[in-house]
Amino acid sequence: MVRSLPIINLIRPLLYGLALIIWLVPEYASAQIVVVVPDKSPLDSLSFKEVQKVFKGQPIDKVEEPPQVVEYAPAGDAFYQMLYDLTAYAMGKHWLRMIFSGQRVRPPKSFTEVDRLVKYMAEHENTIGFLPRELFEHLEDSPIRAVVIDGFRYDHPQYAFKSPPEEP
Repeated sequence: MVRSLPIINLIRPLLYGLALIIWLVPEYASAQIVVVVPDKSPLDSLSFKEVQKVFKGQPIDKVEEPPQVVEYAPAGDAFYQMLYDLTAYAMGKHWLRMIFSGQRVRPPKSFTEVDRLVKYMAEHENTIGFLPRELFEHLEDSPIRAVVIDGFRYDHPQYAFKSPPEEP
């Protein structure tokens, strides 16, 4: 006689697999990212190419020395994917190569808490960072502001770091 197994025993491996996939997908993988600077920063607007240079530690004409890069770690993969088509891990390797090749660079400061990132940026005028739009818009009386990129504010449809359109 064939004994039937309860349906839960058949579905359980699928549920575990689905839970693992959801857990591994970064929280901000498809979120819009906003490039931010302190209120006191001389940077108001940048081209996309200038943003690429700054986040690789290269100088740009608008400031005397490259700004200190400040990362919001949970959104790092999404941001670097949009900016360079690289992961945060690959960017970390880039910075290590620069450091160990003897270049005088300041590697990124990485934060997992928004409040600490904002506080750091408020205390250091020559910084640039990124945040998911939903977090940026919920900051009240914030000492940081969004950078205009290629002439577009972060709330414009043609802003460089828009999240990809959702599939129907």
